[in-house]
Amino acid sequence: MSWACQHCGFDLWVPVATVGVSEVGFYDDGRFPGRCIVALREHYEHLDEVPAELRRGFSDDVARVGSVLRATVDPVRVNYAVLGNTVAHVHCHVIPRPHDDPVPTRPPWEHPSPRAANVPRTAEALVTALRAALSTAST
Repeated sequence: MSWACQHCGFDLWVPVATVGVSEVGFYDDGRFPGRCIVALREHYEHLDEVPAELRRGFSDDVARVGSVLRATVDPVRVNYAVLGNTVAHVHCHVIPRPHDDPVPTRPPWEHPSPRAANVPRTAEALVTALRAALSTAST
């Protein structure tokens, strides 16, 4: 399974699932187990340029991934970030905040530890669980 935008080349590190109008990828970040990226399947650079119905579908997809993460990894909170500073393709980072997060009131990008991959078995188990949950979660 692989996905990349035909227009800009934006790709997902580890594709997980196709949902609604989006592609979901696993962002391997051991600080936030289960972190995902939800990428709009169609290419748009700015959220405000996305037609309303498509934007609603994208929002529904992001919420669906957040719900699956809450059920799958039991975070204390899920953060959502749509930035677009580095990649000019509409996408959202969906970041589960673990119960032992040392800076739960700070944004994820202000975490004191540098990003590091999950232990391989943990990453594989998370991807498998997310795939299964997203394939059965209602839209």
